[in-house]
Amino acid sequence: MMIINNVKVKKKIGDQKGLTLLELIVVIALLGIVISTIFSFQSFGTKIFHRGVTQADIQSSLRMTSDFIIHEVRNATEITLSTPANPDDYNQIYISGNKVKYKPAGGTEINKTDVIIENPTDVQFTLATTGSNYTLNFSMIGTSKTNTYDLSSDVMLNNIRTATILANSQSIYYKKDTTLAVGGPPPPPPPPPPPTTPLTANLSTPNNNTTVTIVFNKEITSVSQMANNLGVAVTTVISDLNKLVLTSTSQPGNNKSYKFSVTDVDGVITQYEVIYKNSGNWQGLTN
Repeated sequence: MMIINNVKVKKKIGDQKGLTLLELIVVIALLGIVISTIFSFQSFGTKIFHRGVTQADIQSSLRMTSDFIIHEVRNATEITLSTPANPDDYNQIYISGNKVKYKPAGGTEINKTDVIIENPTDVQFTLATTGSNYTLNFSMIGTSKTNTYDLSSDVMLNNIRTATILANSQSIYYKKDTTLAVGGPPPPPPPPPPPTTPLTANLSTPNNNTTVTIVFNKEITSVSQMANNLGVAVTTVISDLNKLVLTSTSQPGNNKSYKFSVTDVDGVITQYEVIYKNSGNWQGLTN
């Protein structure tokens, strides 16, 4: 009985078969196809991902540039698309070195896009009218590697009342006044001017029949005749910055007056009147 069982076991083992060479080749080929397919999908997905990232970068750069242009020119007080006689007096947005550049008035240029503008004509600025208002229309085409993205926008110019209509320009020249911004808080009021010392005057002594000296409490810069009732011609000379010497060509008549105004160092104008009484006696310095 034991022998029979052993024979049967050996027979079962002998009946089992391994893989043939053909079967092994088929299995390897199928595995290769599966692995190749997996890698193809992975490579395709990676390319799509990188392309999407690049496209997003282009869009982001152009949109940021568009927002900057809109913010800059919306409240411009003067704008032109042709080169003015004095371009350094203007803020500028233009194409240079395949990039959109910004140059403040009297300043240095700054890159406003990271993407490449392949052709200067890929950026277009156009001034147009919408009813009684002016608008700036612009378009940009950005390129990074093999990806491109185009963007178009327009902005209403709030403070432009007259401008030269021009299309398909690659530069903007403009001036702006930040105090005219629409929708923002009003600018703070200017600080009050410092207080000024009132101008006062006194008659100096001695005086004579033809000359009188007036001394002021601070510097005076000019004098103007208002009315000469002395009956003789009068010359005025500012001396020592704060003195005024009135000299007549001859003795005035008694109780005759001379009216004049002086401008002090603070720009304040004050009026005075001096009266010749008699014998070198000058009185009545009033304002």
